[in-house]
Amino acid sequence: MRSLAQRTSDDGGKLQFDDLAPGIYRLYASRGRSAAGSEATVVAGGVSQFTLAVEGDVRLRVSVIDEARQPQPGADVWCYDAYVYDGERERCLGRTDRAGEFVFRGLPLYSVWARQSGRQPSPTHDLPQGRPDDTPREEIVVQLVIGAAGCSVLGSVVDPHGQPVPAARVFVACDDVITPVSKRMALRVTTDAAGKFACDEVPAGERSIVADAPGFAAAIARITTSPTEPVTTNLALQIGATLSGRVADDAGRPMAGVKVTAGARSVVWGVNTSWSSERTTNTDVEGRYRLEAICPGAIEARVHVEPEAVREFQFVDGQQQTWDVTKEASRCLVGVVVDSQDKPLAGWRVRPVSEPKPGMRRGRPGGPGQEARTDAAGRFRLEAMEDIDHRVFVFAPVVVGQSGRGAASMVPRVVLDAVRPSPTELVVRIDAAAMASGWIEGSIAMPEGMQAKTTLSLYAKVLSGGGFSVPQERLEPGVTTFRLGPLPAGEYDLLCDIEGRGRLAQRHLRLSPDETLRLPPFAADAQRPLQLVLRHADGRPAIGADVKLRSGLDRCRETGPGRYESQPVDVGQYEAIVRGPDFALCTFAIEFTGQTEPFERTVPAGTAVQLCLKPTTPRDRWIGAMQVWIHDAEGVEVVRDMIQVDGKQDFVWPIGLLPGTYTVKVSVFGDGSATATLQVAGTPLRVDLPLAK
Repeated sequence: MRSLAQRTSDDGGKLQFDDLAPGIYRLYASRGRSAAGSEATVVAGGVSQFTLAVEGDVRLRVSVIDEARQPQPGADVWCYDAYVYDGERERCLGRTDRAGEFVFRGLPLYSVWARQSGRQPSPTHDLPQGRPDDTPREEIVVQLVIGAAGCSVLGSVVDPHGQPVPAARVFVACDDVITPVSKRMALRVTTDAAGKFACDEVPAGERSIVADAPGFAAAIARITTSPTEPVTTNLALQIGATLSGRVADDAGRPMAGVKVTAGARSVVWGVNTSWSSERTTNTDVEGRYRLEAICPGAIEARVHVEPEAVREFQFVDGQQQTWDVTKEASRCLVGVVVDSQDKPLAGWRVRPVSEPKPGMRRGRPGGPGQEARTDAAGRFRLEAMEDIDHRVFVFAPVVVGQSGRGAASMVPRVVLDAVRPSPTELVVRIDAAAMASGWIEGSIAMPEGMQAKTTLSLYAKVLSGGGFSVPQERLEPGVTTFRLGPLPAGEYDLLCDIEGRGRLAQRHLRLSPDETLRLPPFAADAQRPLQLVLRHADGRPAIGADVKLRSGLDRCRETGPGRYESQPVDVGQYEAIVRGPDFALCTFAIEFTGQTEPFERTVPAGTAVQLCLKPTTPRDRWIGAMQVWIHDAEGVEVVRDMIQVDGKQDFVWPIGLLPGTYTVKVSVFGDGSATATLQVAGTPLRVDLPLAK
């Protein structure tokens, strides 16, 4: 179904479509949300009236204040709407009144934030998500805090011939790290008729800026903003590369309507949430496609058939490339799901996952959509499967009133091993024990006055090695009770992750058929930060250390020279993994009883080693993500980590090592990899690691 036209309703909920050809039209409030559709018959010269009843609408009251908690009238409230498929997902909802408030009623939104001329934007605020019948009936109240004074960016956008480009979109990053802590969206402005733009809301520092316009490849640049004077930049759009070809099935027949995408393998930090380099199209009736204005550089193209076809290209501006794809032959799996009395079970979900290959911990889902649902006769059919062994997971239907994305709906009732596609019908029998359902109930004891998002992760033993995401249940701030189910009998681990705090766990839970298992509260109110003081043998503070607790928590932050603090954690035994630029790798066992005084440890002496990485393509600013592995002479892994690359013509990563022989391997996403053998003695060492693809 193709959208012919879109309109936005006014404050009274009214809208109008003009210049429609006579005929019958179907109207929807949102294709990403359940809404009662309405048909309208358009006759020549007439006016047709229609009413569209929307389910799951929200009422939102936003107040915008500054850092001194003063109301901010005239601030723009922006939103991100993940359910928009045609048009901009980011848009301005409206402006605050004299009291600094803005009221909205409409379809559910994903998140909101505030902008105001001359001030840095507020962080985004995520809104409750779910099905329309899960939408809160009461008014949602959100407070957004506008930041300090912003810096100014002035500039222009021109086409490849130097002519100004009006109505071009310009995105300016607020943050310049892999995972933004501030949760600020990129600032978006539009060029005027002369191709000029201005933005005075930008934080100070070095960051990315992107300009794009229809028909051109984007211009991507680096700027450094200052609170004392504006920065001026000229962004030149590119012609871009062109990728075209034909998609055929395994018999050589054209495949129409197949999605084809191509986009940069690297990301633009701070901008990629708001802007994407990806180009998308569908094949025509002859199976042909054409993607234009692709950003030059390392590109990953995908033809979305099963099994998916993926290929990497290295494009230069203006290049034209042909890629014809013939779909691989595939098989199907047919079967029936019945109960212990051989009665068919309708609405059950069947999901195949390929058996893990040697050296892999998990398999991968197989088949288009990766899932089938049984019909009234209990039968299912899965198309386009590889002719290899699969594990087949069978899930019960979602209970009325329960979310289809909840933890319980993701735990299977039956798992079958070593199943291959075959025309012979597979019979899946659900016995009485698998049909029975239990529940897990509990609560979270939060610190007084604290409201934070909580994620409950349910590790079911039956899912081990299945290739599935961990079933999760998300609790909104202020919600401290939970009831997970209906669940099949079995063994579970339940982990509780509270925003900004260490993980709490209740393990080896055994749920019997039809049992309600009531757990003791997760004691978040008893958690305390673990403090660690690190010194060299001569008493100097060990500064710049990377400190992490093996429990999987975020890295500890350095609160002062040589002083490190973890998130609030539970009492227990911990192992602190410590490395630094000028001392040897080490671990410390810590028995934490909740004490506030710090643990003091001395780091071992080591040799300072600097790994100097150079990208395959020289650039003014190099930002990326690097995986690094270091093994000693016996092959023991001493380091495995993900490091942010942030440098100029190169990037230097310092680490201290004991004297000896080491093998180092690094891999930078989109830029290649490098391997080297180090002979570390007692003097500082610098090693150049030029990357290669």
